Amino acid sequence: MFCEQGNKLLFERSFLVVSFLFLNISHHRSWLLNRGPAGLTSSFVRFSKVFDQYLRMTKIPLLKYNVKGKTLSFYYERVVKGFGMPIRVIINGREIQMTPNEVKQTLEFSEEIKTLEANRNFYIEAAKSDL
Repeated sequence: MFCEQGNKLLFERSFLVVSFLFLNISHHRSWLLNRGPAGLTSSFVRFSKVFDQYLRMTKIPLLKYNVKGKTLSFYYERVVKGFGMPIRVIINGREIQMTPNEVKQTLEFSEEIKTLEANRNFYIEAAKSDL
């Protein structure tokens, strides 16, 4: 019984990681075709930490964030050391890409931040916190 559940969980995680990689690589492939070979170095993502996180850890990465006026502070919790997966978030109706990691980062925006929502296509949890 345990082996069947363990294999099913491993299969589901593997499927999620492969799906993420396919979507991410497809996105970067189209970006590279539009940018040319010079874009190769700036679009590089280390997937070894993504594999470590989703195949070896039992907890889903948690994006902790805090909004104060026009300032957004954020970082990941429950991640392996060195994990820094780019994600997309929707702020005031506009989608932006950011790359959180386990170290707190801050972004300044031109207008006050009223809403923030993580894109559901990324396998993370998000929670507002007092940083």
